[in-house]
Amino acid sequence: DGTYDPVCNSTFFSTYGLNYSKVCGQVRGYQYGGAEGFYRHYDYNYNLSDPYLTGVSITYDDNPIKHIWSYVCGLSEYDYYDELDCPCNTGNPYSPPSFINNDYYCESGIDHPYYFYGNFFSSNDPLWDGQQCNGVESSCCTTPNMPWFIKTLNETVSDDIQLRVCGGDNDVYNGERFSTPLDLIELYIK
Repeated sequence: DGTYDPVCNSTFFSTYGLNYSKVCGQVRGYQYGGAEGFYRHYDYNYNLSDPYLTGVSITYDDNPIKHIWSYVCGLSEYDYYDELDCPCNTGNPYSPPSFINNDYYCESGIDHPYYFYGNFFSSNDPLWDGQQCNGVESSCCTTPNMPWFIKTLNETVSDDIQLRVCGGDNDVYNGERFSTPLDLIELYIK
């Protein structure tokens, strides 16, 4: 009987009390180990306050928490039938969670099918840059703004912005760990 320990590490970006109704930015990361996409949402009905993805969740407010953008790491560029893969992969029957709508980017750093178990670092294919989107993942990289996101909120707020990086440990697959280490974060408000 295996266990799974999803975890999110969080940081806040202060807005210094400035009012804003638009947020834009970009995040770049890399795939370490396997990835679960939105699996935790699909199989456990996790919501925005839970570790619902492998990747980065950008939110504001906490009563209730509100979604800005998600950067999701899918399992493979070549798979399309599984909840571990990007829902934007051509042929994937899964949709993104309703609480994020289409406000997300999803890529995998794994450029071939079925090579995902193990503690490896995929450094030659940065995530969420719109590049090296091979196989069925090519449909995930058609947004002209990528890697930038631009989000107009339904309200004007002054809340700090929370960025959570979510991954986990899974002893079902020999102690595999998975995460998305980041080397670039840019966030702007207006």
